[in-house]
Amino acid sequence: MFTSSIKPYRFNILECYLLKRIEKIYLDSAYAFYRWPEVYIGDIHDFPPINNDKYDTINKDYNSHDIDYLGHYVYQNSNEGHIRIYKDRIKDCAFRIAKNLGINGFHVMNDLLTIVLIHEIGHWFTHSCHVNNKNIRLKGFASQAEIMVESMAQLTVVWSMMKLKNDAIKRITLVFEYLVERQSYPYQAFKELGKKQTHVKTLLKRYGYIADDYENNYGLDFNYFLHGDKIYKKKKNIFP
Repeated sequence: MFTSSIKPYRFNILECYLLKRIEKIYLDSAYAFYRWPEVYIGDIHDFPPINNDKYDTINKDYNSHDIDYLGHYVYQNSNEGHIRIYKDRIKDCAFRIAKNLGINGFHVMNDLLTIVLIHEIGHWFTHSCHVNNKNIRLKGFASQAEIMVESMAQLTVVWSMMKLKNDAIKRITLVFEYLVERQSYPYQAFKELGKKQTHVKTLLKRYGYIADDYENNYGLDFNYFLHGDKIYKKKKNIFP
């Protein structure tokens, strides 16, 4: 499938810990899985071209701070995908950030690897790990608005570090916030939630209704994700 220069990515101790925190968050909200996705690391041109359901996203022009410029969740035909981490792009980005922030480039590179991994794991969860209406949500994932898909992946990064305060987490948070400020709007939109970013169960419920909207056609959108909708709640008595 891949060239010999592409290697399986091995989680470090911190990543294992953050992934366990994310696992608990998603499994408590009607998601399930029995093994983590395949994750590979290599230079961008070592990987074969992407043939993905979401052509508008895959073929777009990213800026060099967008997380999906640094890695990708790749899936085909609505089946579970794999994750690609682009080592050369992450290295270039890391040393630019390190220079601007005045911190060690090696540490920043490791931080970026973690951020990209967790972000792409967020795509994997919201694509293929649903318990409720799994087939509908699998089929509808490719047609979801980019702003919605990227907000969920960014929130996965936020949730993985929520309430943690050690030096490593503070540095990763600094790097993540630096990235976000320079990313395209779909990667920044989650900030509109403000302090509600921590309302994990409510946000996952709202996202589930939006994912189901592929078939239900209630017209739920990102504005509903941000604020809920009293009209829908009154009319259907199901929406949080």
